[in-house]
Parts: sequence; structure tokens; C-alpha cells
Amino acid sequence: MLIALNIGAEFLGFTLLLISAISIAIWAYRNNFKGILVLQVFYASAGLVGMLRWF
Repeated sequence: MLIALNIGAEFLGFTLLLISAISIAIWAYRNNFKGILVLQVFYASAGLVGMLRWF
């Protein structure tokens, strides 16, 4: 929502996306959910690209 509203909080939104992806990846790794773990790599990369773009 922070990114879609276009209120200048894009960097914060992408930071939250990265934190969320890392948290879910840790959970998936601990519970041996390989598919979810792979998906989090793509979410984390989207967060990093977004943070670099808006910084």
C-alpha cells in the first residue's frame, strides 16, 4: 500500500517487503518448505531492487 499510494514512502515499503521476505524465508527454512523458500528469494530481490531504485 505504501508504494501504491505514491506518498513518498516507497523506500519504507520496499524495506518492509525485504524484512517480510527474510522473515518468511527463515520460517520456511526451519520447517523445510523448499518451494516457499525459493519464492522468498524473488520477493527479497524485488525489495532490494526497489530500495536501490528509490534511494
